[in-house]
Amino acid sequence: MKSFLLAALFTLSFLGSHAVAADKSFPTAQPAFSVDIPESWTPKEEGNWLECHSDDEKGSFYFQVASSKAEFDKTVEEFIVWLEKEHQVDVKIDSQLPGQVKIGDMEWKTVSYDAENKKFGPAKVGFMMTKLESGKALVLSFWITKQGSEKCMETLEGKILPSVKGIK
Repeated sequence: MKSFLLAALFTLSFLGSHAVAADKSFPTAQPAFSVDIPESWTPKEEGNWLECHSDDEKGSFYFQVASSKAEFDKTVEEFIVWLEKEHQVDVKIDSQLPGQVKIGDMEWKTVSYDAENKKFGPAKVGFMMTKLESGKALVLSFWITKQGSEKCMETLEGKILPSVKGIK
């Protein structure tokens, strides 16, 4: 009986750590997109963004909706200032690397920067943007430690981003 209970607890803990959240629609008041985020990444709506953190604490991701290029630029600037002030992340602005990637049916414009944090060491700060059916843009701001980047990006690009759906 004891071994059965231990096996049941192990199975439940394994299943719980790999559960996928129901479609999260954001923002709640007037949804512009939905996305599936693993529950282990603890997704939550925080102010004007949908925030989640990888289960190994190697990456933090923030989804926001922007109405214009100016709003996107403001989001980038504010995120960098916030990271530097609140999390002591030194973003190397001169390391800017623009790009583009197609994930599922969506084209994403990207820009990334090298960064450094005393606690986590070398990191990558990045931004991704794609157009939504509503005419607005979905902006993903993130920072990932270099040590955990492969696993985070695998989950992000393989599971989370392909699930993004615009809402009209």
